[in-house]
Amino acid sequence: MKVILVSHVSAGIVALIIGIIAMTAKKYSKIHRGSGQIYFWLVSFVCLTGAVLPFFNWSKNWWLLLISIFSYYFAFLGWRAEKKRAEGWIKDHIRGMLGSYVAMVTAFVVVNMHRFEFLNNMPRIVFWFLPTVIAVPLIRMTVNKWTKKK
Repeated sequence: MKVILVSHVSAGIVALIIGIIAMTAKKYSKIHRGSGQIYFWLVSFVCLTGAVLPFFNWSKNWWLLLISIFSYYFAFLGWRAEKKRAEGWIKDHIRGMLGSYVAMVTAFVVVNMHRFEFLNNMPRIVFWFLPTVIAVPLIRMTVNKWTKKK
């Protein structure tokens, strides 16, 4: 179990860093595409290990299975949209990739919030929803930026 946990955490941290590179790189560039591919495969690995880890301590980690499913679903949606490039693909690509990133950030925050003493008095539910509350308007703005009529 320890090997799975260490590889899960390590890949998750790298995915969060690579995700920032993909988000900030010039769109359609080699850096954006390459880091996006690496991000997708890292998320896939994190979600696979995240789906296995709860079975070692179900009562404590059952939520990890759910967040792994959601995160992978979004990453796959974004990855597939870019591969197929059907009409309106950019919306699904942005929503999927950023949605998976929000799920990854949510898991990271929920797992690590106890490390910050000043956050310990806040209800735990806040940390489950805060990343989404912050990200949804930003995702909407990004979709609008990339889909507005020229």
